[in-house]
Amino acid sequence: MVGLITRTKLKSALPRLIPAILELYKKDHDDALLATCSLHNLLNASLLSESGPPLLDFEDLTIVLSTLLPVIGINSERKRCSDISVGRKTYNEVQRCFLTVGLVYPEDLFTFLLNKCKLKEDPLTFGALCILKHLLPRLFEAWHSKQPLLVDTARSLLDEQSLAVRKALSELIVVMASHCYLAGPSGELFVEYLVRHSAIGESDDLKAKAEPVSPTQLRAVCGKGLLLLTVTIPEMEYILWPFLLKVIIPKVYTGAVASVCRCISELCRRRSSTTPMLIECKARADIPSPEELFTRLVVLLHNPLAKEQLASQILTVLGYLSPLFPKNISMFWQDEIPKMKAYVFDTEDLKLDPTYQETWDDMIINFLAESLDVTQDADWVISLGNAFAKQYILYSPDDDHAALLHRCIGILLQKVNDRAYVRDKIDWMYEQADISIPANRLGLAKAMGLVAASHLDTVLEKLKIIVDNVGQSIFQRILSLFSESYKTEDSDDIHAALALMYGYAAKYAPSSVIEARIDALVGTNMLSRLLHVRQQTAKQAVITAIDLLGRAVINAAESGATFPLKRRDQMLDYILTLMGRDENEGFAESSLEVLHTQALALNACTTLVSVEPKLTVETRNRVMKILDQFFSISLSLPKAVLTSGLDSEDSYKALSSLEDVIAILKSLVAALHSCTAAICDKIRQSAEGAIQAVTEFVSRRGSQLSDNDISRVLLTSFQAFCECVGDLEMGKILARNGEQREKEKWVDLIGHIAGCISIKRPKENLSFNTGVTGSTYLHDSNESTKPSTKISAGSCCRCIVRVYTLQMPSDCMNHYTTQVIGVILVLLDDLEESVQLTAVACLLMVTESASNDAVEPILLNLSIRLRNLQVSMDPKMRANAFAALGALSKYAIGGQREGFVEQGTLKRFAPLVDIINHSSLYDSRAFASEDRTDYENFVRDLSKHLVQESERVDTYMASTIQAFDAPWPVIQANAIHFSTTMLSLSEDQHIISLYYPQVFETLVSKMTRSQDSVVRAACSSAFGLLLRSSKSTLWRGARLDRTDSGRKSNDPESVKK
Repeated sequence: MVGLITRTKLKSALPRLIPAILELYKKDHDDALLATCSLHNLLNASLLSESGPPLLDFEDLTIVLSTLLPVIGINSERKRCSDISVGRKTYNEVQRCFLTVGLVYPEDLFTFLLNKCKLKEDPLTFGALCILKHLLPRLFEAWHSKQPLLVDTARSLLDEQSLAVRKALSELIVVMASHCYLAGPSGELFVEYLVRHSAIGESDDLKAKAEPVSPTQLRAVCGKGLLLLTVTIPEMEYILWPFLLKVIIPKVYTGAVASVCRCISELCRRRSSTTPMLIECKARADIPSPEELFTRLVVLLHNPLAKEQLASQILTVLGYLSPLFPKNISMFWQDEIPKMKAYVFDTEDLKLDPTYQETWDDMIINFLAESLDVTQDADWVISLGNAFAKQYILYSPDDDHAALLHRCIGILLQKVNDRAYVRDKIDWMYEQADISIPANRLGLAKAMGLVAASHLDTVLEKLKIIVDNVGQSIFQRILSLFSESYKTEDSDDIHAALALMYGYAAKYAPSSVIEARIDALVGTNMLSRLLHVRQQTAKQAVITAIDLLGRAVINAAESGATFPLKRRDQMLDYILTLMGRDENEGFAESSLEVLHTQALALNACTTLVSVEPKLTVETRNRVMKILDQFFSISLSLPKAVLTSGLDSEDSYKALSSLEDVIAILKSLVAALHSCTAAICDKIRQSAEGAIQAVTEFVSRRGSQLSDNDISRVLLTSFQAFCECVGDLEMGKILARNGEQREKEKWVDLIGHIAGCISIKRPKENLSFNTGVTGSTYLHDSNESTKPSTKISAGSCCRCIVRVYTLQMPSDCMNHYTTQVIGVILVLLDDLEESVQLTAVACLLMVTESASNDAVEPILLNLSIRLRNLQVSMDPKMRANAFAALGALSKYAIGGQREGFVEQGTLKRFAPLVDIINHSSLYDSRAFASEDRTDYENFVRDLSKHLVQESERVDTYMASTIQAFDAPWPVIQANAIHFSTTMLSLSEDQHIISLYYPQVFETLVSKMTRSQDSVVRAACSSAFGLLLRSSKSTLWRGARLDRTDSGRKSNDPESVKK
């Protein structure tokens, strides 16, 4: 209404209107939007009228502006979606209010906002910064002379603790940079502010309580702001470079390295030559040296799954900075860096590999080793080693980067010939290590092993010094009770570290010299001293070391340096001692660690019994007491582990290792006989653990069992196991059918078991099928299997699948449809056609009730397999395959359904147009794509096939041209593209002369007259296709001839002649 009253009346009403509007802010925040809109209209009418001067002085407006500033912060705190929308509208209206005032009183408003910032009251400061950010581009000319004042004010806020203020200031810094407010030292100061806040984490000690801004939001704003400065503001290049190199090294900026590296890459990429930039680096003393940059970035490569593609960003920067390093390194990196980037490109795929971290760390070490080799610069290697040694302060001992740093130094020392330098650095490395942390301890041990490859005696000297210092004096032990300065490391940690360092020294040492060193080590009492460790992690380290010693002997033998391992039998005794459980050790807190220890011990036993000298009968019998540990493994598995599957990997590793030892020492049947007692144990935990072990044995070596073995050992034992776990029905099945030896009876037994499982334990049907199928295939591939017991995989599979689909209760079938279809999918690939036929028939039954969620994810895989079966010689197979494909069509949804039907249609009419066994057409992505380009690619492939293989191209051309006049624009466009594509590919002169003119005239007509954009676009594209065609001269000639003849027919002179 303010626009409808005169200026005089408005001026007289202002003293009443303004307080009334401001009063709304005090009552309810929900009224803020309405109040702000009203206030904006009032300010517009009062200040921006063309019929007179402003009706309000700036002093009259201070109360209004002071009331509006906190409104910005209040609306930033809204969390609900509806509130956020209202808050954003309110925020925008407040900005318009301030802009209205700024257009009339720019200098006064500028001073007002700076004063509010200086008060350092969070709500007012936050609001003032938001207003400055918004108005700076709009009042740039009016505020240009105020630039130093704004820079000083922003600098004074760099230490503010409020996250909201920090976020607003970061956004203001970016706006200031875009208007060239940042220059010189102050510019670097503000860039450092953005980098520092790009590095913050959720765990940082920040003032985050009850604030609308989280550390994550602040980090994101600063990271994006830093990239904007780099990409969009050319003037910032002189501030960012080479300053950004400075922030790579300090620990406080570690979290921002990915963002910094991306910015550095952008700066280097925009330069055609990076040489001047690199000269600037060397010219500034405050920029880190190339060696410092290289060592820092190499260690930070450690985590391939780090956010913002850290590893890939680092590798890119190393490629750009390669001219800073010795000349040969650049060519090597050109080949190696793309390979490493390819490995870490797909992080989701990387997560599927359980060994990805170990593999990636090895790649880093190899990358460093080869980089050192190609440089051939001993002085640079020494300088690089000094830089690595300074890196320890950047990582805490429990940080896995510290473990990688050990290994980096280890591989570097391997390349150094200066023995004094090597001795000094391994002393420093051991001093910096925290051997109480297993990961750090392992990294140190691997590093020592790498050094031992070139300096074995130096490493062994260091280890001897450590051994000699393990026994502390009584006086030191007493002092450690009263003073932290005398506190020493736990002896378990020292012994564990020593053992691993000896083990890895043996692993990496040259085969030509390892025999004497191992003999010297084994000949001492060093190993016996390691038996007194108490912690399971320390025991694991000692066992691993003994295993490494054995493997070193095996590796030496493979290299031609064969020698026996002295005191091997004694080391076997050591392992058996270490794998036992201490009497005072609790069960609940250590069972899984004990299991892991036993798994490592069994692996080590496998290694030791494989080396020379051959085992004596006495030693062999003594080692068979490993079998006793088998029961310990079974009993150490809590029920929760078995039922949930948590931490069960170690149990299977242990049982697998046990099986390897038995394979060397004893027959499988004898081992299973020894296990019978555990299988029949009435203690359920023991029985369940033992049955897992037997399952592992049979699945891997079941072909070694005869009929009598199965009946005498397995069936009896499994029957007792069923009674133990309370499954009486399964026990009856085994008792009733277990004595039958005929092939058919075995199949029936498997069928009965499958039926029982499908009804009572549907969750395990997939596991049962996988196990039986694997076992039957194993038997089928074993030619020595007796005919009477040889079970056809097809017989078993048909029986199992039928049981699942016929006997499983409907509610269970609906719940486990995904698993059943998964089994069917596997069996569709079976080599036996009878198995495939059964699978297709069962698929038809399953699709009667299966849900979309169960079928849709594997719809394409099922369709591909059914399509292959549609060409079977068996008519029944073909009929069922087509019927199943039709049943699956109902599960295709949206674009997938359309593509599914199109593929099926193409398959049906393909033989009619001479397309035979052209699978690339059927696999085209165009069927499931919305992209026009995919469709055009399919049409090109189809046209190429028709032109090359078919004799009826003229018929297809004539039919397609008739579609030019179809009532649907899309059909017209497709017909134009199809016909033009065939013409451009055809070599038939008859086709060219006959259809080029027709198509050309149609294109001209429709491109100028058609009302549909899709048709016009198709015509334009078709013209380009024709012009690029090698036959374009033909249709040009044809067109000219037709034009000339037309002119002659209309020329009166020609008629007279």
